[in-house]
Parts: sequence; C-alpha cells; structure tokens
Amino acid sequence: MNRLITIDCGNSTIDTYQHADGVRSRFDTRGSDIEDLRRLLASCGATRCLVASVSDVGFSVLQRARPPGFVPFECAGIELLPPLPIDYDPPGSLGVDRWVGAFAAYRSHGACLVVDCGSATTFNLVDHAGVFRGGAIAPGLRALVEGMQTATPALPVARLDAALELPARASRAAVDAGVQLGYSGAVDAIALALVQSLDRPVCMVVTGGNAARLMRHSRLAFVHEPALVHRGLALLAGAHPCGS
Repeated sequence: MNRLITIDCGNSTIDTYQHADGVRSRFDTRGSDIEDLRRLLASCGATRCLVASVSDVGFSVLQRARPPGFVPFECAGIELLPPLPIDYDPPGSLGVDRWVGAFAAYRSHGACLVVDCGSATTFNLVDHAGVFRGGAIAPGLRALVEGMQTATPALPVARLDAALELPARASRAAVDAGVQLGYSGAVDAIALALVQSLDRPVCMVVTGGNAARLMRHSRLAFVHEPALVHRGLALLAGAHPCGS
C-alpha cells in the first residue's frame, strides 16, 4: 500500500498530513515537540515523504526528528521542481510553499489567486496560461499583533477571536476591531489589485492558519482550502513516481 506523508515546514509550525487516513498533525518549529514528531514518523508506516520547507530552522528540527530507517525526504524545489512556468526574479527565490499551493489551486480551479495566511500573508497569482506571475507578501496576523505590541506597549493585546463591538467604546475592544478589520481589509485590497491586473476573472483561494479569521470579515468570495500545500505535494508525488 502506498502510504504518503507530506510535510509543510513553515516559520512557526511543522504541519504533517498522512494521506492514507487523513490524519493531520502540527508541531512547533522551536523543537519542543520533537519527540512527538519522531514518534509520529516512526509509527506512520510511510512509503514516501514529500516536504515543502521555507524554514531552515523547521527543516533542521524535522531532520533531527527523523527516525532510523525512515524513507528519504523528497523536497520541493530540490528533488521536485516546479511544474508551472515561474515568472519571478530570480525564480529560485520564490518560496516553495507558494508555488506548491498555487499549483494545487490551478489544477482545481484554473487561473487563480492564492492567499496563504501564515506567519506572512502571501498572494500568489497564476494566469490563464498556467504561468505563476508572482503576487505580493504582507505581514501575517501574528506579525501585525506583535508589531503593535512593540510599537504601542501601553495598548491591550488584540484578541483575534473576540466578537467585535462597533463602534468600540473601550481600548481593548478598539484594538480587537482595528486588528481584525485592518487585517482583512488590507488582504482584500491587495487581492483585488492583483486580480484586476489580469484581463479576466480568477478564482480566489485562501489557505493557512489564519484563513478562517480572514474569511470572518473579508468581503471577497474566497474558496477555503485548508490543506492546499499538502494537496500540491500529493500532486507532485503523482507526477514524479518514486525513484523517477
């Protein structure tokens, strides 16, 4: 039986997905969960492992967690090259998670804009000819919160899941509203500008850890695909049989 596991090494989490049974698990890139990650890898019975990594720190933790005899890591951007033409300067500077997710979205929806709400918020545009055209990179929601804490330490810390009170009549409620609506408004504005740069409509796809928070206040019609990078890695596995 082909038991594929895919791993997305981000800046804050190592996200694993076991495709045979649909089990998804997340671990801290700081290494505090390294023994749990090692146990998962040792017990999952993987026959193949594909990795998308944008974090040297996270990938180092993954390598340390690798149990003896585990299958080789096949890395997007190294063993597995982009299946989409990449219009980016230079192409190798493009984060692999960006083109892997864009590849998956394009295969499902055709021309698309992928918004990945992670530690950074990335915008990834694929045109109607299937060419990755670039996009934009903006602060993630966590970066926005931490930036406010640093710049305005006297203000309360924003609560990202608090119900909004508008108009806000207390500082905490005002910060909650400003951060939540400010983030979604900025994402909407960037997404609209990118979509308008093409001559035809595209599907807008959202993924990443803060996608649900974005959709709570966004005015755009996003398709939510929580496991987009994992699906892209699985498509790469199908396009590149083991050993090819």
